[in-house]
Amino acid sequence: DYERGFIKVIGPVRDEPLDISKVMDEKALSDVDMAINRWYKRELARNLGLKVSDLHVGKGSGESLIMRAHRLVAQREARAALAAAKKQSRKITDDEMLRVLRSWAFARNPNRQNVLPDGQDWVWSDTLGLIRDRIGDIHITAASKTYPEVVNIMNRYLLDRLPGEVREFKWTSLNVNCNYAAKLHRDGNNFGPSFIKAFGEFSGGALNYWPEDDKKV
Repeated sequence: DYERGFIKVIGPVRDEPLDISKVMDEKALSDVDMAINRWYKRELARNLGLKVSDLHVGKGSGESLIMRAHRLVAQREARAALAAAKKQSRKITDDEMLRVLRSWAFARNPNRQNVLPDGQDWVWSDTLGLIRDRIGDIHITAASKTYPEVVNIMNRYLLDRLPGEVREFKWTSLNVNCNYAAKLHRDGNNFGPSFIKAFGEFSGGALNYWPEDDKKV
């Protein structure tokens, strides 16, 4: 309505909707800010079939309100798929895995400097499972603890498809990426081999790798 000229605003206008979860001092917010946030939260919950009470986002969590909502939907999809697969004694299907991934809200990650395409400052990328922080400590990522069924369905999918010759393959982390072509790079912190799977509809996207890498490039 504002863009169509039906509403006249007296005072400053924000460039984008306010994400209250990232505001550390809510005393600085206006009554209008709070009212719009309450309305937006109710509508988001209604449209996605969630409870308003489930959409609470803690300060410093790294999640926005809409990220929280879509990740809850991914968690719901994963829980249903895991239950169905268990009941029917079958594998997790590609379609089930894709539904979870399409529901998941990826984070804007500026830290993956070795894969950033030219001209980009961030990529859609999350790490689930274990991660090493900047001081060398190893811990479980927050998203892994908050959305355990999402982690479980990814692990289940991979375990169901391990080739016979690598049935003992183990992993500690899942790096989940969305909609970008990583530039030529060499992984530097892997311990052993990796298992890679692509989902969705796309053109190109082939994985190029050099098993006899002499590390001269």
